[in-house]
Amino acid sequence: MRPIKTYAPNTAVYLAGVQGKLDPAGAVGDGTGTQIYACAVLAQINNGGGSFGSEAQVYGLWVDNQFAGNPAGLSHLVNLTNNGGNLTNLIHAYGNNKITGQFMALETLGGVVVAATGVTTIAKALKVTIDGTQYYLPLCTGTN
Repeated sequence: MRPIKTYAPNTAVYLAGVQGKLDPAGAVGDGTGTQIYACAVLAQINNGGGSFGSEAQVYGLWVDNQFAGNPAGLSHLVNLTNNGGNLTNLIHAYGNNKITGQFMALETLGGVVVAATGVTTIAKALKVTIDGTQYYLPLCTGTN
């Protein structure tokens, strides 16, 4: 994407460095039960016979904000939206039983992670399914 110096349109505009769009015009699949995976953007790390040393960090997807300023409006590192029909899940993770660390590693997040002091009650919960069993991650009310 070329640098944009000034852009002030009269209607909404989407500026994208890379866009992947899946727009099927007909049926995808023939009902035979063969799995079909369709996606607008696919990032894969293949085994080409090489190797990574212990100092390497390997990512299937890396999203990095390098904008030095503070936008006047809202800013998000990742934006997930559903402007279509019903979805089964917001995010699906498959690990082939080979994820050996944690579910998530969080570092230097500032005010996003706080001590759980002053928790008064479990107000809501997020539903998650782990190995086919539904669980709930509690969300508590109170002050920190």
